[in-house]
Amino acid sequence: MGMMERIKKKKAQGFKELVINMESSSPEVRSQIFTSGYIEDPVFMAYALKNIRTFDDFLNLSSDDISKVISGHEQFVRVLAKCLFGMNEKYFDSFYRAIPLLMGELKDELELLHHLPGPEREAARAHVLKVVRKFQAEERIDGFPWILPPETVYVSPKVQEGEYKILFENKTTLAQGSMLKGKRSGEWVFYSTTGKVFAKGLYDQGLKTGTWIFYYGNGSKKAQGDFVQDEKSGPWLEWDREGHVVEKNR
Repeated sequence: MGMMERIKKKKAQGFKELVINMESSSPEVRSQIFTSGYIEDPVFMAYALKNIRTFDDFLNLSSDDISKVISGHEQFVRVLAKCLFGMNEKYFDSFYRAIPLLMGELKDELELLHHLPGPEREAARAHVLKVVRKFQAEERIDGFPWILPPETVYVSPKVQEGEYKILFENKTTLAQGSMLKGKRSGEWVFYSTTGKVFAKGLYDQGLKTGTWIFYYGNGSKKAQGDFVQDEKSGPWLEWDREGHVVEKNR
């Protein structure tokens, strides 16, 4: 059973757990989860993408919700300082509204920070989102609204032989290829919800095989390498959005 099938068995609970896990992961890990899940079930992951929140979404919560989260979590001001380090003053507006009495403490924490590695700031922001989701689950705040997929998305569709398309809610094609004896076969192409090619490669009896290529939203290559029996094999190349090779690994 693939990752998506295990998650879908838990219905809405599994969907929410996936989204929260992605929000609390590093950008690299989040990208890996999304890519792997999108190839398994692009419709499910397209709905997940609609729900992924960022630190800016936290700033846009109501003043009441922001205040409840900050006052209900020990040392939260210190975490916020790491989130805001090096950012434009405009990001402080939300906190002037929500925690005017703690602004002095927040500024004191910021003055103590002279250097902060990017991954540490990203980890602090992910922690904020995790706390918000926890408070939301406990109904202590309204939090972020969920956009849950319809019940039909949790059920694996009845497969057909021959040419096959996977469609999103607005009839946009998210993937297309061939089915043979109920399994993906031959070349498959996956698209983003905006119609851009996301990935393409070959299947043999439902398993990824041969050369696969993954793309950024701007159409440039993101990664390329071979699969053998659904597992990465041999050297893989990765590019940044400007087309520069950033990693070559085995």
